[in-house]
Formats: sequence, C-alpha cells, structure tokens
Amino acid sequence: MSRAGLSITRDNGSLQIDDMFMTYRLIAKGSVYVAEFNADTGSGGATLSITGKNPTLFLSGGPLVAIIGKTVSGGVHTWKLMAKTSGTATYYIFDEQASADSGFGLQLFDESGRLTFDSSSKLLRFVGSYQLAWASDDSLTLPSGRTYAVSNSSTVIGIHGTIRGGMIMSLLLASSVRVSGSLIEAGTSVFGVIPQDPAYMENPQYYYGRADTVFTNVIDVTGF
Repeated sequence: MSRAGLSITRDNGSLQIDDMFMTYRLIAKGSVYVAEFNADTGSGGATLSITGKNPTLFLSGGPLVAIIGKTVSGGVHTWKLMAKTSGTATYYIFDEQASADSGFGLQLFDESGRLTFDSSSKLLRFVGSYQLAWASDDSLTLPSGRTYAVSNSSTVIGIHGTIRGGMIMSLLLASSVRVSGSLIEAGTSVFGVIPQDPAYMENPQYYYGRADTVFTNVIDVTGF
C-alpha cells in the first residue's frame, strides 16, 4: 500500500526520514554540577528544568549519574539527578520539532500540519540501547572519534543496610551511568537514607530487592 508523503531510506533499506515520524532537535546544552548525596544532611544532587513539549535529557562526561525522577508542571519539565561522586556533566536536551529553526533547507510536515523534520536543526542521532550490569561495574566501549551522551531511567534498585552512629540505616540506591570518551560505565548512586528497624534486617550489609542491570540509551552529539 502506498501513501502520499516523503520517505528516505538508507542503502540497507532501513528508514532514515519519514514525514509521519517526529524528529527530535537540540533545544538546550549546558553544564550541570551534581553533588554526591550527603547521608547526614539529606542534601545533594541537582535539578534541571526546561519548558517544552516532551523533552528528553542526555548527559556526557562527569560522574556516574542517576536520573531519579521527572516532574511536569505548567509545561515546565524538571529532572532530579543524583551522582555517585560530585562532579560536572554536560547536558543535552532534545524535544519535538516545534517551529522551523531556519528559513532554509528541507522541512517536512505530517498530514495534520505538524513540522516533523527540519534539516537546519541539530537532530537527535540515536546510537543504540544497551544493558549493563551495574553490580559488577560493567562497561562497554563504542567506536572512537565521536562524542556520546547517555540517558537512563533510574528507579530504586536496592536498599543497602549500613551502620551509622550506632543505628542501622537503609541507603536507597539508583542505577547510574556515565560516558567518558567512548567508554560507558554503570554503577549506583545513593539518593536517600531512612532509619531501619534491626528486626527487619538479618544482615545490615546486604542489598535488598536488588536489580542487577541498568538500561541506557546512547546518542551521538559530535559537533553539537
């Protein structure tokens, strides 16, 4: 079955551009300092906020970071970040095409009139989705010569019991990733602490409810 519109495929037959599918363009880039969680004060982490339709966040360089949550209020999207150790990362935020970035180039619209592609935009270049074992500090190496950024949807992956000041405390953990050059690494970040009744912890040094893997999406931001 054929339809009106434009489709562009690669030489292997895979779809590259189609006016039916929305492309994401770069809307913000900057640096964010993410502080390690302080179990004594309950402080740490960082937040990033931007106004948009459906923005998505990627990070490059810096420490192992967990994206532990996102809220939306009045069109403002806010991410909560937590790091294994304090450090600064470069962030890239992409969102749906909203308006033409330039009056020149190729622009595609779907049947409803939405702009779905603009050749003058810095478009999200997806590399792949990977699964890493954070429990063993897993890593993988991508082809060199490019700049990469990563994103992961972290949730609570375990509760690690520890003894602080004579009390048993539960440290809440989230899966974390980072990319440095072409190396992607996985680990964990602490983002909370709660008192724990010893009766419910047979071994205070054990991970409870642990998930052993983290999924990360990788994009190519070379030249952005």
